Amino acid sequence: MVSDGVVRERALDTYEAGPGSEKRYNAQMRMISLAAGILVGLRCRRWEDEIVELIEVAQGCRMSPYELAKALVDLASGAQVTSEAYRLHPALRIVRRQWGYLLNASPGRTSVAGKRHA
Repeated sequence: MVSDGVVRERALDTYEAGPGSEKRYNAQMRMISLAAGILVGLRCRRWEDEIVELIEVAQGCRMSPYELAKALVDLASGAQVTSEAYRLHPALRIVRRQWGYLLNASPGRTSVAGKRHA
């Protein structure tokens, strides 16, 4: 599925909530928790520390934690991101700047040159 220049895996669609503020809130909290879990796995830090950092980065960039978390999950899942998507979605640029070194260093990731990291 392609949306706004980001190729999304079907599994990520399950986090999209339908109408209704409670469902939307729950979906957003799941996405934030998932993003924090990704950071925990990459850095082996406490979940609470990663949640705090995610929220602080979002606030520092005047962005919702959900928007930042969604971008982190997209990039960590290996979604193909076009240059147009980076231009349209500041959250993708912020995630790349803030945590890109972690995402690129994780086992099995492919670098820009197409070579696999050890």
